[in-house]
Amino acid sequence: MMKTTLAMLLILFVFSSKSSATDESVPVYDVNGDELRPGVQYYVVSAIWGAGGGGLYLGEGRNKTCPYDVAQERSDLLRGIPVTFSSVDTEGGVIHESIDLNIKFIPPQPTACSQSTVWKVDCYDESVGEWLVTTGGSEGDPQALSSLFRITAAPGGISYKLALCPSVCESCKKYLCSEIGRYSSGFDSLIRLVLSDDGWPFVFIKASDEVLKQVVNV
Repeated sequence: MMKTTLAMLLILFVFSSKSSATDESVPVYDVNGDELRPGVQYYVVSAIWGAGGGGLYLGEGRNKTCPYDVAQERSDLLRGIPVTFSSVDTEGGVIHESIDLNIKFIPPQPTACSQSTVWKVDCYDESVGEWLVTTGGSEGDPQALSSLFRITAAPGGISYKLALCPSVCESCKKYLCSEIGRYSSGFDSLIRLVLSDDGWPFVFIKASDEVLKQVVNV
C-alpha cells in the first residue's frame, strides 16, 4: 500500500493549499546549542554513540553506478561529508523544525558522478525492498516532492530525526510522511538511508568545529 501511494504522489504532484506547521517557529540546534543556519556546513552524525555508526556520506550507488546513495559511516569516529540545509518556501537566517528543506552534500572535491549532490528519495527499489535516499535531487524547487525533507526533534536532548513529509502538499502530509531510517544490505555492506516507520536519531556538528564538544545518547 505504501509503495503504491508513494509512487502516485511522487509522480502526479497533486498539490493543495499550504498550511502552516505547528513547529515552524522552533529552531533546530547543533550539538553546541547554536541554531542551524542555511548555507553553513554541518556533519550529520548518529546521536547514538558506540554501535550507532558515524556520519553520513556519498555512498557508492547500487549496481556501482551513479547517482550516489546517502550512506552512513560504520565507525562512529568518522563524521562523513558535510551538508548544507536550505529552505524552499521561507526566508530567514535560521533553520526551523518542520519546514521543507533541501539537503545537499558538500564534498571536498568534485565527484565522479555528474548528478547533483542534493538528496532525494529514489524510486522504490524492488531488489532491496526499500525506498532509498539517494542524490541527484533538485534544489529550490517546491514541486520536487522527493527532495523535500524536514527535521523534527527526537527524544533525548538535542537529537533530531529526518523525514520526508512535504508541507506544500496536503495529500502528502496524510499519506507521504515517513521518517528516515537505515538499511544495511548484504551485497556491499553499506548502511544506506531509507524511508522508515522508525527514524534514526542524528545530531548536527558544525563542520568548522575542530572537536566534538558533546555527544548525545538516546
